[in-house]
Amino acid sequence: SAPLGTVPPPTRFAERVRRLVREDTAPLDALARGSSDEMAASYVGLDPGAETIFGGFDGPELVAIARASVRRPSVWFVSGVYVRPELRNRGWGKAVTRAVMTAAGAVGAFTALYVREDRGDARTAYEQLGFQPIARRVLLDCGAPPPP
Repeated sequence: SAPLGTVPPPTRFAERVRRLVREDTAPLDALARGSSDEMAASYVGLDPGAETIFGGFDGPELVAIARASVRRPSVWFVSGVYVRPELRNRGWGKAVTRAVMTAAGAVGAFTALYVREDRGDARTAYEQLGFQPIARRVLLDCGAPPPP
């Protein structure tokens, strides 16, 4: 496998992924509001001109998103990876995640993310992009629903 921090080669959707800008607010909001998924809902009200959000477009339609929710000089955290349900397992999630990885690498930062242990399909996809498990964490709650 490639050294940790190596950005993988482009996916087949790489040319359809770009960083969102303020003019993408309406499509981002439509995607977020059009889903009952908590991950998608986390984008409602975000300003793509102020946040580091990447989107995948199937023609003119925004169908996949990922963001760098935390950006530090040495590490960016990928979060909010969401793909419209009917387009999942085709490579869109990898494409938008890779876009965050590429942007982080361009400024000398590594990428990291958290993934739930019971999300085997997501873990497999992230491992195919070069992410490796380095630690486990314990979630303590007080009656809250599990995070997405």
